[in-house]
Amino acid sequence: MKHSSIQQESFTILVTGSVLGSQANESALRFAIAALEQGKSVKQVFFYSEGASVANSKLLPLADELHATKLWQGLQRDYGLDLSVCIASAERRGVVGAQSADDHQIDGQNLADGFSVVGLAQFHNAMLSSSHLMRFA
Repeated sequence: MKHSSIQQESFTILVTGSVLGSQANESALRFAIAALEQGKSVKQVFFYSEGASVANSKLLPLADELHATKLWQGLQRDYGLDLSVCIASAERRGVVGAQSADDHQIDGQNLADGFSVVGLAQFHNAMLSSSHLMRFA
């Protein structure tokens, strides 16, 4: 009789929808919370294209709007989530980390705490190590 190893279900989450005017972040947050509460692994949440705007620490949603940045930060603190933002997407949308601010001689950075800027290679590696890719646009 063969013994099969049971691997934990794992996810890489790709968010491409804007933090404003899109349900992408709300849906991705709900999915991530449900997966984590069921004991599943979330390898990475990767924010690409319009999705990168969520990492802007200067976002000020209206009182009745979802503050996705703060909610992602809470999940990052509680579960150690890898919140990765495509560096090219971030910079095109004015989201600048300390290194980019230094490189481009920009006064100050606005990358929200808990987020990191990375290249596509890190996203690729996360996908390869996950059993599922979930995209929210």
